[in-house]
Order: sequence, then structure tokens, then C-alpha cells
Amino acid sequence: IEETSSVRLNYIHFIGKPLCIKMISDNSPLSSEHSEDDSLPSNYHWLRFKWMFWKNCCMHWNTRWEFLFAVLMPSICSLIAVILRINIPAEHLTTITYGDTDIQKAWRNVIREVDTRGGILEESFDNPVHTPYVPLLAIAYAPDFEAINNIMEFTFNKFEWDSPFITFNTCDELRKKMRTEHYFAGVCFNED
Repeated sequence: IEETSSVRLNYIHFIGKPLCIKMISDNSPLSSEHSEDDSLPSNYHWLRFKWMFWKNCCMHWNTRWEFLFAVLMPSICSLIAVILRINIPAEHLTTITYGDTDIQKAWRNVIREVDTRGGILEESFDNPVHTPYVPLLAIAYAPDFEAINNIMEFTFNKFEWDSPFITFNTCDELRKKMRTEHYFAGVCFNED
């Protein structure tokens, strides 16, 4: 091997005889102007692609059932979807338009129903009984803040609610009382 500062020559030996000389350049003026790609066969990339493709085919052949499953699964799923679509008829559903509801009237009907049930229980037990089916017509809420009191008062005035509203300091107190007193509704505005 002979070496200079600008060019290094590599000899490839085959049983002691030099076969070819390959010049590795460090951009010296003596180097060739052709790239290393020019020294490759003209169809090198095609040959490389074919061999890599063949290698890939051999790898898939070794795992042919998994490969076949992976290739056919999208087609099978699509076929199932088409079969389901053919077998299940598409029915046109018309949109049901409900009439406007008068909230005031509906609210009065609820109050009347609760009063009717309360009257029946009072006749049976000789005293007013409150259950989840016949609640005490009062709304309880927590916590007792001035802003929440104003909101609830506005709501009671809007629905012409004659029954009292009951305030609690915490939501835990409200929950305990709701289990025993059976208020019509309980509202917890803030857990803290």
C-alpha cells in the first residue's frame, strides 16, 4: 500500500495478485471527476430493489398466515359492512315535532298532583305524611349566600310558588335533611 498526503490508493488482492485499484479521494486535483455511483452497474438500484423485494417475500412466506390475515382483513371487514347494509333495511324516520309546552300550566299540574296524593295519604293516616311520592312542597338549597337567595327568590316569584324555601349552610346538611324530610327538591350550588 502506497500513501501520499493527497491520494490514498487501495489495492485489492486476490491470491496475491492485484485485481483493481480504487482511488479514495480527499478532493485532491489528482482525483477522478466521476462519482462512485458512476462506477456501479447501470441497473444497480433495480437489482438491489429486486433482491430486497425477494427478501421481503421470503420473510412473508415464513409467516404466511399472519401476512394473509393482515392483507385480507380490510376486505373481510368491508364485506361484512356491505352484507349488514344489504340485510338491514334503512327506514326513513320522520322527525316528531312536539307542540310548545306551557311551563306554568305544567307546573300547576305537578303541584295539583302532589296535593291530591297528599290528601289521600292524610285521609288514610289522619295526619300529613311526606314520602318521596308525596313530598313536602318546599325547595331546599345550600349554601346560604345572598346572591343565591336572590336567584331563588326570583325563581319562586316567576313560578308563583307559595311554599317556603329552606336554606342550609352546607350541602352535607342539605343531604341529611333531604333523606328524612322529603322536600320537593334540593339544590346544592357549591360543594365547598
